[in-house]
Amino acid sequence: MRPVRSSDGPPRAWYDARRVAEGATKKRRRKKRPREPEASPASRPPASAPRRSASRLVWLAILAFGLTELWLFGRNGDLRVCVVRAGEHDLALVDTPRTDENTRRYPSCERRQNVGLRSHYAERVEDAMIHACRRATILRGRQATLDCALKRDGWEHHVEGRWVTPWEPAYYQRLFWFLF
Repeated sequence: MRPVRSSDGPPRAWYDARRVAEGATKKRRRKKRPREPEASPASRPPASAPRRSASRLVWLAILAFGLTELWLFGRNGDLRVCVVRAGEHDLALVDTPRTDENTRRYPSCERRQNVGLRSHYAERVEDAMIHACRRATILRGRQATLDCALKRDGWEHHVEGRWVTPWEPAYYQRLFWFLF
């Protein structure tokens, strides 16, 4: 036998020679454990029952967190801000097509996207309201735009938020921004 050096001790051949000299050449047999009498499967509890229920709770918690996150991601994701002057505009005309008869009464509306975990609701509503007021008072001057923005002289603001579903383009393009 060729001696092989290990990094921390003497060559292996020397070690093997010492074992032979001490009489350690016989192999030892492992003792068998005595068999336990078999119990019916219904009488003994499963060994991994507590661990299995704990792992189920962890997976349920992860699933609940993920669903909550998906709901929060699209909540108030599509904002529509309309400015209406009392007696001059009709808010019921918002989803109807414009005609020659209702053009003067049609309110000025702006849409904004607010999709994401961090909501920028206040900023998006303010931005849409300023643009809607500018459009509604384009021929009336700066003072009328300021009155509209500050809700003076009969001006009203109507904000409508809608949950964006995960299969809408605005949702998945924002969620997977790195792919688009």
